[in-house]
Amino acid sequence: MKFLNLLSLLLVFCMISCSSQSVIDLSEIRMPYEASNLINEKYDTKEETATFGNLQSYKSEDEKLFNFNTLNFQKQQSGKYFSPTMLHFLVDNTSNKAKCIYLDTSVDTDSKELYRLFLEKFGTPNYYNKDENFFNGIWELENTYFILKQNFTSQSESTKTTKSRLIILQNDNQELVDHYLYEGLSNYLEFLKSKAEKQDPNYSYNQFAEDKKNDFFGEEKYSKELANNLPL
Repeated sequence: MKFLNLLSLLLVFCMISCSSQSVIDLSEIRMPYEASNLINEKYDTKEETATFGNLQSYKSEDEKLFNFNTLNFQKQQSGKYFSPTMLHFLVDNTSNKAKCIYLDTSVDTDSKELYRLFLEKFGTPNYYNKDENFFNGIWELENTYFILKQNFTSQSESTKTTKSRLIILQNDNQELVDHYLYEGLSNYLEFLKSKAEKQDPNYSYNQFAEDKKNDFFGEEKYSKELANNLPL
């Protein structure tokens, strides 16, 4: 009897362990990421015809991949015209490393919770811009950029929602950085180029904005944006 009880406990422990291993927490990913963690028998992923340079594109609607910290993304906002939640990733098939992973969702409650969890887990972003319509923020962690882009004005059949894109990006792939920061984060992209030229790891965006305001051309758009940002 004791043996059977012990066996039952071991089976339960194994099931819990296996179940926990089958779920990927996107907030813990750092680049480059082993593509085999995403492309395997545990998840439903599909290779797309599209490529990005030499990177192959994949997509998935598998809910086991829709996790960020304590948030489990819903597959779709109620209503047939809302886009389904989707995970995409770009893989260098030579090294079998994912260089970029991004998730799109139009579920309003998930978008709001994702914003809250970003701030709770990562703290204040290295840079952000926010007004009544949009939020764009970037966090630098090791070799990885975590980017959150949100549109507060989205709607379908007069139903309002917040659309979000969560991007996890390898920071030394300049083609990817240029592509994903160009829209909504172009000011920070300019800062990164200036920081690289200065070769000063302690150079901050606030200092960059001040330098731009006081240089020969007197570009004040960077400092004005900081002053006009809505609070986090």
